[in-house]
Amino acid sequence: MVTIPVVVPDTTAPTITQVDVTSNSVSSYTVNATATDNVGVSKIEFYLDGELVSTDTAAPYSADLSFTAASNGEHTVVVKAYDAAGNVSTSSQTFTVNIDATKPSVSLQGAPVTLTEPGDVTLTATASDDQGVIKVEFYDNGTLIATDTEAPYTTVRSYTAADNGTHTMIARAYDAQGNTADATTTITVDVDTTAPTVVGAAVPSILTMPGTATFTATATDDRGVTKVEFYDNGTLIATDTEAPYTTSRAYAFADNGVHTINFKAYDAQGNVGTESAIVTVAITDANEPNDSIDLATTLTIGGTPIDGTVAGQGRDMDYFKFDAAAGDMLKLTVKSVSVNSGSTLDPYVEILMPDGKTILEKDDDSGVGLESEIRFNAPATGTYTVIVTSFDIHDDPEAADDKATNTYQIALTRR
Repeated sequence: MVTIPVVVPDTTAPTITQVDVTSNSVSSYTVNATATDNVGVSKIEFYLDGELVSTDTAAPYSADLSFTAASNGEHTVVVKAYDAAGNVSTSSQTFTVNIDATKPSVSLQGAPVTLTEPGDVTLTATASDDQGVIKVEFYDNGTLIATDTEAPYTTVRSYTAADNGTHTMIARAYDAQGNTADATTTITVDVDTTAPTVVGAAVPSILTMPGTATFTATATDDRGVTKVEFYDNGTLIATDTEAPYTTSRAYAFADNGVHTINFKAYDAQGNVGTESAIVTVAITDANEPNDSIDLATTLTIGGTPIDGTVAGQGRDMDYFKFDAAAGDMLKLTVKSVSVNSGSTLDPYVEILMPDGKTILEKDDDSGVGLESEIRFNAPATGTYTVIVTSFDIHDDPEAADDKATNTYQIALTRR
């Protein structure tokens, strides 16, 4: 007898004992399934809203799902469990996706909105969202300059003249879902880079006698001049903060030479405009000013001869003074060509009594050639005055004689 085994086909479908949909975040979910079978589960298929999205052949059985705000609403997951015989069982789960699609609300203010000098601009953003703002980014002409994660959302940016122009500032607010909203404002940086215009003048431009030169600057600027500085050969001599911008300086024999006067005009931003003028000091007589009795140069009996010049003005008269006692026997000499062959002076000399008016002696050419020499006895004790000029000036009340070569040497001695 032959026994033939009877094969009973598997008709039992797997049993799905669990289907869970777990939210990992508002946009990410995981579907977990548990299934058993008397022979064995061969695979599990996961369907989302009727579309196969994943197949898993080994426990634990799971599938990951991702969503965007466009998928908001109710969704159904279907799990199909298969055994080797093709038996299948089905289970489903319904869940709701609710991803935030609302953008934050944001506004932006800048202060100041116009910057006319180097400084800071403060940007302040006001931002809100139904589910919370996580950060605000600040942009300057498209470049990210700061990020703030806590209200009040603010940043400060510094500007100089190098940043002149219009700046479009953006505040970009983010919520947790990455929704963004922008607010803009405009900042204008207009830092002054234009130097003032200045025109300077020096009057007189040539001094042949000790005196004062006046320096005047005319300065203008589109936003205002704050000060004008005056320099003489590089040395600051004065500062004037109000128009008309002017100052004066006295010059004497020791200042002989060319003086470059620089005028520097400043505006509030420190921009500087410059101009210059020339003053030539050409005083030939170191004794000047000695053009009156009050300004007379002191002569000492027996002292070192003094050099002088009849020049610097059309009718120059040089005054000297000396003290003498009654009966002093004295000699006054005024030499020209004998001490300087290049001299052009024909000296004329007067000696006045201590009253300053009465002429004691006068002489044109008692000395060598055209030079003067006076020998006298002092009639009284007191201070005497000597006047030295040229014969042309003495002889003609309208004549002018101011050649720089009108040099002389005066001396007072006993005899």
